Amino acid sequence: MFKNIDLFNQAFFFAPIGMSIVSLEGKWIRVNHALTKITGYTEDELLTTNFQMLTYPKDLDTDLSYTQELVEGKRDSFEMEKRYVHKSGKIVWVLLSVSIVREGNKPLFLISQIQDITDRKNSERILKQMAHYDFLTQLPNRRLFEERLNHAIESANFNKGLVAVLYLDLDGFKQINDTFGHDLGDLLLKEVASRLTGCIGNKDTVARLAGDEFTILLPETTIDNAKHVAERIIDILSNKVSVQNVVISITPSIGIAFCDDFKMDVRNLLKYADEAMYQAKQNGKNNYQVSQNR
Repeated sequence: MFKNIDLFNQAFFFAPIGMSIVSLEGKWIRVNHALTKITGYTEDELLTTNFQMLTYPKDLDTDLSYTQELVEGKRDSFEMEKRYVHKSGKIVWVLLSVSIVREGNKPLFLISQIQDITDRKNSERILKQMAHYDFLTQLPNRRLFEERLNHAIESANFNKGLVAVLYLDLDGFKQINDTFGHDLGDLLLKEVASRLTGCIGNKDTVARLAGDEFTILLPETTIDNAKHVAERIIDILSNKVSVQNVVISITPSIGIAFCDDFKMDVRNLLKYADEAMYQAKQNGKNNYQVSQNR
C-alpha cells in the first residue's frame, strides 16, 4: 500500500489538470505534466520562473490581489478565470483554483489547480459574435446597436448631451440584386459597410439592421457634425464600386433623428430616423433629411 506521501505524488503528477505548488512570492516549486502541456514550457523551464511571468498582463493585478489576500489571511482560497501566455505566444484561458497551506498562522506555500478552458472561452466568444454581429459584414446587428443606443441615451440624459441616429437605405439595391445576383449584392454590402466604417469616429457605431438598411450612432455629437457625417457618406458612396469586374453606382437615402430629451427612447428614435429616411427617398434620393420630432 502506498504511503500518504506516495499517494499525493501519484495524484499530483498524473492529475489530468494542471497542478502546482507555488511559493508565497509566486515562484513555481513543483509542477505536474498537465501544467507543462497547458503552458508549453518544460518542467525545468517552469521551475526557473514564476506565475507572474506567464500571466497575461491585464489579468495580473487581480491575480496578485487575490494572492495577497491569501497570504494576509483575508481568505483561504480563491477561484478565477485568467489567461496565461503560452510559450508559443498564444493566449490560454484557464480556470485557476488556489488555496494556501499554513502552519498555525504562518503561511507556507500555495497549491493551485489549473484547468484549460480555452475551447469553452472560444465557444463563448463565437456565440457572442453570432448574437451581436451581422454574419455578412461583421458589423454590429440590431440587438447590439439598440443596446449601445440605449446606453448613449442614458449617458446623454445625465450629461445633457446630444445623440444622433442616421438611418440609411441604399437606393435601387433590389434592382442590383435582381440584375447581378445575390452573391454580388452581398459583396456590395460588405464594401458599403467598409466605407461607412471609414466615415465615423472611434466612439461611433455603424450597424447593419437588415438587407441594405444601415444605422449609425453618434453618441456625443452636434447637429452640424451629424449633418457633416451624412454629407460625407453621400460623397463616399457616390464613388462607383467595382465588384467582380462589374462597375456599380450606388446612392444612399439618409434620415437623421436627434435625442436631447429624457423622454425619447430607442424605439422612437429609430422610428423618427426611419421616417426621415423615407422623406429623403421622396425628395429624390441621394440626400439626407432631418426628423422634426425632438
